[in-house]
Amino acid sequence: MPISQLKKFLLDQCQQFVEKRISNARQELHAVREAVENEKSSSAGDKYNTDRAMIQIEIEKYERQLTEARKLEKAMNLISIERCYDNVDLGSLVDTNIGSYFFSIGMGKINTEEGWIYAISPASPLGQHLLGKKAGDQVNFNNKTIIIHTIS
Repeated sequence: MPISQLKKFLLDQCQQFVEKRISNARQELHAVREAVENEKSSSAGDKYNTDRAMIQIEIEKYERQLTEARKLEKAMNLISIERCYDNVDLGSLVDTNIGSYFFSIGMGKINTEEGWIYAISPASPLGQHLLGKKAGDQVNFNNKTIIIHTIS
C-alpha cells in the first residue's frame, strides 16, 4: 500500500478510536444522569445520600473520560498526513529496527497489510526519545538501541 494510503488508514483508525471513546463516555454519562433522575423519586434517608454520592462519583469519572477523549480529538486535528517529514514529528510514520510507529495518539497496535504499526503519542516515553530525530539516528531506550530507518 502506498505510504499516503497507509497514513490515511492509520489516521482513520485513530479517529475511529477517539470517536468511540467519546461516544462511550457520553452514553455512560447519559445513563448515570438518568439514574440520578430515577433516584430523585426515592428518599430513603442515608441510603439515598449514599447512592447520590456514588452516582456523583460515577458522573465525575465519565466527565473526566469525556474530557480526555476530547483532548485526543483536538490532538487528532493537529495531525497532517500530507506533509513530508525529515524529522520525527506528529503525523510522521517512522520505521525502525524494532518496529514501525505512527506519531499520533497513544492508541497501541494497528493491524495493517504491512503488519503491526504502533500508534504512539509524542508525549509517550518512546515518543519523547524519537521526537525530532532523523533517518539514520539512533536512540537508546529500555536498554535497546533503536535505529531509525525511514520517516514518512
